Amino acid sequence: MAGTRNFFDIADKFDSFPYYSDDPHSYASFMKNYYYFTIDSYPKPLGYVHFSVIHSVTWPRYWTIDQEPYNGGSQLFGVLSFGVHLIAWTMTSEGKRKYWLQRRSMNKKMHLGKLDTTAGGAHLKSCGIVSYHLDYSFLDNPGSYPHVLHVFEMELPAEITPRPNDGEVSEFVTMTEGEVMKALFEDDFKPIVGIQWVAHFCRHGVLTPENETRLLEINSRTHRNLATFFV
Repeated sequence: MAGTRNFFDIADKFDSFPYYSDDPHSYASFMKNYYYFTIDSYPKPLGYVHFSVIHSVTWPRYWTIDQEPYNGGSQLFGVLSFGVHLIAWTMTSEGKRKYWLQRRSMNKKMHLGKLDTTAGGAHLKSCGIVSYHLDYSFLDNPGSYPHVLHVFEMELPAEITPRPNDGEVSEFVTMTEGEVMKALFEDDFKPIVGIQWVAHFCRHGVLTPENETRLLEINSRTHRNLATFFV
């Protein structure tokens, strides 16, 4: 993906699935490329499936394909998926945060060498959620990819140094707030991590109405309502 210029661009890139309320006519036209994913005896759709998936899969006989494509596993069926991420830091003697970030191993199947959050899970008190809805996969295939991230944060004691031990992380690096922002704008992070940092900077008052004119919209786009599928 090309480099990103500002925080709103990051939120917009990951919350890319259109909103019905913005333009119902355009939304209806967009949804002609999708089928609903439904289960017998359950009244509501569980997800949206892009027509390219329908046409590329040999479906067993117990699957039913409705040939009215107006109705459009997590990645395949467009169902809501969940993740857990941890952002951790130590405080410098100047009272500034020094963030601990992992750089992904070059042996990973996706996003090789990209920066990531400190960890993918932790038994900590949650500081909230981030939610968004992509209209493409990270392989740039069209589809429906709603996602909720449970985000955790913690301040580490200065004497603790995170170290990789599972082969999935090449190294841990430290970055200042400004360095994190620079890496975000240069797309040096694993894709879904960017929107977490935008939400983090909103929570901690780094982004304010004085320095970010689209703060209200950014907050909305990083906390999308995914409870309802629109017909």
